Amino acid sequence: MAKEPLYPHVPKRREPLFPHVPAGQQLEKDRIQPISPEELPVARLLEKWSKRVRNSMLALRDIEALGPDYDTEDCKDALQEYRDIVRPDYDNQEEYQEARDEAWDNFIETLQTLADEEGAEAAPY
Repeated sequence: MAKEPLYPHVPKRREPLFPHVPAGQQLEKDRIQPISPEELPVARLLEKWSKRVRNSMLALRDIEALGPDYDTEDCKDALQEYRDIVRPDYDNQEEYQEARDEAWDNFIETLQTLADEEGAEAAPY
């Protein structure tokens, strides 16, 4: 009786992530696969937070997870502005909601700017 694999969904042999290039050789331009915009980290965050329910704490965690390779200060500042908006500062609910909507849109715009910069840097040519 053949023994069932413990984890059948895990492949037995992993393919390399990148093609092997011997030392001293360069890849030809036609062999380089351009990165699609959906694969870039900031683009994924932009898509996530443009469609998702607003949660500044989780958005801040996602922004901080990008690491030191990205200049995320503008995004963090925009999120802080969103978090600083409190209801007692406004006369009615409509003004309060408009201020929050505007602050969140500002955060999305800064994320879009960061995604555009990332896309420009990822372009192979």
